[in-house]
Amino acid sequence: MFLVENQKTIQNELIECISGYRNDKIITKIKNSPFSLQIDDTTDITQISQSSIILGCVNSQGLVIERFMGFYYVSAGRTAEHLFIMAAKVLEPFQYRHKLVGQCYDGASVMSR
Repeated sequence: MFLVENQKTIQNELIECISGYRNDKIITKIKNSPFSLQIDDTTDITQISQSSIILGCVNSQGLVIERFMGFYYVSAGRTAEHLFIMAAKVLEPFQYRHKLVGQCYDGASVMSR
């Protein structure tokens, strides 16, 4: 049993390391460009609602690049304020306040209220 628990821990740590490296690369690419934000709601197998975040920008060749940032749990209340707080935390490394040029919300019905 110890070996199995240890393998799960190692696997989770490896996934976190890869995710951190990938996010650093995305931050480097998008940080200096105007970019867009997409938030979509999804429900997992346990019926827990999560929001997925995708960032998009245009590279120097004029091609659109979209990068999946992850799934994020907002809160039980799922208000527009909670979505904003979650998105602001994800976007913080991008110094987004002057570079965010587009937003799209699919399934996030609270944003249309």
